[in-house]
Amino acid sequence: MLGGGSVYEQLLPYCEKAHITKILHSFEADTFFPNLDNNPEWEKENEEEIVTGEKYPFKYVTYVRRKK
Repeated sequence: MLGGGSVYEQLLPYCEKAHITKILHSFEADTFFPNLDNNPEWEKENEEEIVTGEKYPFKYVTYVRRKK
């Protein structure tokens, strides 16, 4: 998805599941997807092993919205 951080924030209330690719590298940028690890409305459902051998290591993480 392209857009500023506010686009991400506006989208999340309509999502029940989030499939995130976490790139394990620091980048200079002004916009990032919200860190769902720090959001009490979300819980981690699955976290795959780190993939190496690419330019930047990464991993896939799936989050689900907690039931109210």
